[in-house]
Amino acid sequence: ALGADDYILPEAIEPTTPIGAKLVFERWTDTKNEAFYKVSLVFQSVEQLRSIQPLSLETPPMIVPVTFSAAPENESGMVPEADLMNLLKDRIDAFYELEDIYGEEELDEAA
Repeated sequence: ALGADDYILPEAIEPTTPIGAKLVFERWTDTKNEAFYKVSLVFQSVEQLRSIQPLSLETPPMIVPVTFSAAPENESGMVPEADLMNLLKDRIDAFYELEDIYGEEELDEAA
């Protein structure tokens, strides 16, 4: 829904859709107090799932960076906050346009 660029998940059963995952947004600021984001998909490997292994510093989760063509990264590999917020606003607005077209009840039924 956010228009993420293609990625492959290592050590996962499905190459693009893990069994469970978190989308993590890291917010960083520079010396000028400008904000930037790194976005990552965090998930358990097949072996961690199979062995019911708790995540820890010794057995960390898998982490794959997520990029968006509509909000390109800068030379430091981070997305300027304004670009990311514009992407999120655009996607939220698109959802409400669908709701206006199809109605809230139809969208609830489709989900």
